[in-house]
Amino acid sequence: MYRSTYGNEFLFIINALVGVLFWCNLFKVLPIFKFLSFFGKNTIPILAMQVRSLTFIKLVLVLTIGSSVFNFTELEKIVLVLFQLLLMFPILLLINKYVPFLNGKNKSI
Repeated sequence: MYRSTYGNEFLFIINALVGVLFWCNLFKVLPIFKFLSFFGKNTIPILAMQVRSLTFIKLVLVLTIGSSVFNFTELEKIVLVLFQLLLMFPILLLINKYVPFLNGKNKSI
């Protein structure tokens, strides 16, 4: 896709449509996980806080390890994302309770 060499463009479009339909139907039949739903509904604050949480994690790593150059493996990146979400969870709860307009919701009085 980077070089725009698709081979047969008709088959490429059909394959793309089949892929989209597959994922849409798969997520319709899967059970709803509350924690994934929670993070899905809070994507705007997560997007706003992800750089700050990553900076905090790297600061902790610099203070504990002493190295400022990071080359994370794929497994370490997954753990890093999970740790970022864990750090943001209480902040997301506070945002939803006290300033829900930051998440695009009306504040109920």
